[in-house]
Amino acid sequence: GLVLYISPDGNDANEGTKSSPLATINGAVGKIADIKASSGLPEGGIKVEFASGRYRVTETIDFTSENSGEEDKPVVFAEAEGATVIFDGGVKLNNEDFKPVTDEAFLSLLPTDEARKNVLFIDLNKYDIDEFPADNNDYYTHYFQQALSANGEMQTVARWPNNTEFAWSDIADNEGEYSYFNVTEDQAKRWAESPTLGWYGYGRNDWQCSYLHDGVEVDASKNQFIIPNNRVNYAPCGNNMPFYIYNTPCELDAPGEYYRDYDGKVLYYWPVEALDSLDLAIGSLSVPAFNLNGGKNLTFEGMDFQNFPKGIFRGTADGLYIYNSVFSSCYEQAIFIEGFDITIDGCEMFDIAAGGIRIVSGPGTTEHIGSLTGDISEQKVGRAIITNNILHDTSRFELNHHAPLKIGGWGAYIAHNVFYDAPHHAIEDAGLVGNSVIEYNEFYRVSYMAVDSAAIHI
Repeated sequence: GLVLYISPDGNDANEGTKSSPLATINGAVGKIADIKASSGLPEGGIKVEFASGRYRVTETIDFTSENSGEEDKPVVFAEAEGATVIFDGGVKLNNEDFKPVTDEAFLSLLPTDEARKNVLFIDLNKYDIDEFPADNNDYYTHYFQQALSANGEMQTVARWPNNTEFAWSDIADNEGEYSYFNVTEDQAKRWAESPTLGWYGYGRNDWQCSYLHDGVEVDASKNQFIIPNNRVNYAPCGNNMPFYIYNTPCELDAPGEYYRDYDGKVLYYWPVEALDSLDLAIGSLSVPAFNLNGGKNLTFEGMDFQNFPKGIFRGTADGLYIYNSVFSSCYEQAIFIEGFDITIDGCEMFDIAAGGIRIVSGPGTTEHIGSLTGDISEQKVGRAIITNNILHDTSRFELNHHAPLKIGGWGAYIAHNVFYDAPHHAIEDAGLVGNSVIEYNEFYRVSYMAVDSAAIHI
């Protein structure tokens, strides 16, 4: 078949040869469409080979019948031998733009002298970052969609308690429109001065979380903070339910934490290690990276995907094969595909806020599958193969019902995967009909966040 070459030093006006490479995947997709329209795909298909580099993705790339493969003529996107290829949906932050904080008013909000010495700030007004709405449904809020990453690892929004710990609610009153949480005198005093205060927690059930990035009030005179019950699932808030406070400078107290002032477009960060050793980026792309609108016979191999707030693969496909790739520092599910003949093998997913893979194998959409009747054996089998993957830490913020793997339709084979650090389900039903096999998988530290959960919830 034909080989098209891509290099960070190339140009999309080039021919795509080894001596005259293209520069972007957009350029390669356009070249494939031109070839297919003029002479058709060559025997053996087309391989798009990427040299080492970080390839920024700034818009959705659509894969349709016009620029994808055919039976026996696949389109393959792969790294060159020995290359490290990174697709990045973020905006790179220049390290020299981080400055020491000199604003005394802001310094007074930081909780320790150590924080005041180490926290830096950067003005984001000079960067072309997609605007995300302050979504008041509290689930897909921009506070977490546009995460900060360092060397490809998601950093932590300043929070209390630190890391992945939770506090346990001590409720003074929850009978009316509000739930009143008792806290320490020091916390109430500091949080009352915070310009922003977010809350993550639960009402009366531990399997449906809620986010409030605004609307949290503090009554320092009573050492309480106050949550409106109409913003909480299964309200009111009960005693001894887990919660944490987030995105407040008052809790920016550890390396790797950051606070973002969305009104002023300023980010404050305590570097996780020496600043000059970090490649820092903010997830910016407000749309999925790759939209498969009937794309066929497409293979992606050996890629590293980072900083995609809205996920990477979306849509419908007939023949999608993803091998030996890494997905990290994303918000929404990295892969959400419906269709036939889908394989995900040898991949790793981690540092994802709201789920890893969702596959519905079979004809049409989820709604179509749900309406089918009769003998399933007479229907075309979807054939989704999910094997030899490592899926962990894929529910960084959405702890419930955002499993590492959601599977629907029929004809799925799920085997030899490793799942760990999944607080709710590890494998979750997404309309699974039957004719599927789940075997030889390993599970560690899963289903620990809710009573109503299981490693395999089908």
